[in-house]
Parts: sequence; structure tokens; C-alpha cells
Amino acid sequence: MSQVKPPLRPFRPPAPNILRFLRYHYLRLLRLRADSRMLARGVALGIFVGLTPTIPFHTALIILTAPLIRANLVAALASALWVSNPFTIPIHYGLAWWLGRRILPLDVGREDLSFWIKHLQEGGFFEAARALFHLGGQTLLILQVGGLVLAIFPSVLAYLLVQRFLQKRYPSRG
Repeated sequence: MSQVKPPLRPFRPPAPNILRFLRYHYLRLLRLRADSRMLARGVALGIFVGLTPTIPFHTALIILTAPLIRANLVAALASALWVSNPFTIPIHYGLAWWLGRRILPLDVGREDLSFWIKHLQEGGFFEAARALFHLGGQTLLILQVGGLVLAIFPSVLAYLLVQRFLQKRYPSRG
């Protein structure tokens, strides 16, 4: 006689648990072996670079800058990713554009930024680069100046908060 096998259930991956994911990466960051100042510099560098409108160059800028200022590379890369992701990029660029327009008296309209963001979303990096060069250097200058001003306060605040938190939590790290 043949045995009847039970029907196979379809494979269902576990539901994503965002809080568990965030807690895991938070604990990994805390367990990095470095002193509190080095980790704080890494977080501040990542937030600073992540808030500047230099999307295709974030990783390269962090890798080049981290050794110069003795920042933790992993903390810098992780914090840049947390700050600069597909959900927050439109907010950064909008704020950078708004600040840059207030600081620099250049004649570039909002439709120019919309044109560029449309190319960034639809065509990818190379299409967005072509569109940016089409708009000219004024648009890039407005975004860069606004982004630099936008990035200063959060990165300094992150440095102070992370260093203070780590020194209280792990006094032996220095």
C-alpha cells in the first residue's frame, strides 16, 4: 500500500519586523570597538554627508574623509544611510533648495528643481546628471550651499548627543 503524503504548504517568509531590524542595527552600532569620540565623529560625518546633495558620491566622500578626521567608518556609513534614503531625499533636497535660494540671489525657478528630480526618479543617475548639466551651475550651487547649511546643525548635534550617550553608557571607552 502507498502512503498518502500531506500536501506541502507554500513557503511564506516571515513578516518584516521593522522595530526588530532597527534594534539589531542599533545594538551593532553600540558594540563597535572604538572610543566614544571616534564613534561620535563617525555618526556626525555620516549625517553631514548624508544631508548634503551629493548623492552619487556619499560613500566615496565618507571613505576619503573618515580617516582624515579619525572617524569610525562603519558608524559614518550607517548614519549616512539612515539619514539619506529614498524616503528622506526629497525632504533634504527641498530644504536645501529653499535654503540655497534664501542665501544666494540667483535666478533659478522651482520648475528647474522639479525637472531635475523627475529625471533623478525616472532615469537614474546618468539621466539626472545630464539634466543637471542642462540646467547649469547655478542650480548645483544653490543645492550645494543650501545642503551645506542644512547639514551643519544636525551633524554637530549628533556628535554631541552620541558622544555624551556613549560616555554615560560605556565610561571605559573614553
